[in-house]
Amino acid sequence: MTVLRTLLLLLFCNMAFATEDSPETMLAFISRELVVSSNLRGDFSQRKYLSFVDKPFVSSGQFRLDRESGLFWHVIEPLESTMLVKEGRIFLDGKPVEDQGVGKLITIVMLGFMEGNLSGLTEVFSVSTEGVADGWSVSLTPRSSRLRAAIALIRIQGKHHLSSIEIVDAEQNRTLMQFSNVRSGSEEVVPRDKPQR
Repeated sequence: MTVLRTLLLLLFCNMAFATEDSPETMLAFISRELVVSSNLRGDFSQRKYLSFVDKPFVSSGQFRLDRESGLFWHVIEPLESTMLVKEGRIFLDGKPVEDQGVGKLITIVMLGFMEGNLSGLTEVFSVSTEGVADGWSVSLTPRSSRLRAAIALIRIQGKHHLSSIEIVDAEQNRTLMQFSNVRSGSEEVVPRDKPQR
């Protein structure tokens, strides 16, 4: 029975992505596939590829998303640092950052996929979706010329949780973030620095 259910689910997913549904319909389907929890945590690795550097810059750490506390991003290697996003505000190592541009937009997109709230994406981006071997893939292209001057493409992949985000800037530099060991839980992760009010 389990094998049959799995085959039927795979068939349904492939049929869903093969239809000519609108981006809004496909995003609604992905939103239903995402496992939403009031507390998500996991590990991440990030590789930044710059056109003028041979090797990528690599960092890794842990993240926690809590509906009350916000998104806590803890870089452990190579240099320890923290980022907290709460109620639309961004704090780096406990200090507020005035970022109303691209950085904040990318954070909002990432939060949307972590929280299963994808409404409004089509207002800012042209959206294309496709099925992949184990889940879904969403490509976001900015609609406005102002955003296109900074971001060429955001590609997001996942299944029940977000698995990767790739950001390509206007100069074709790439940042790839990959998520692993994503789970819900109640263990407390305490930031090194509290946000300054």
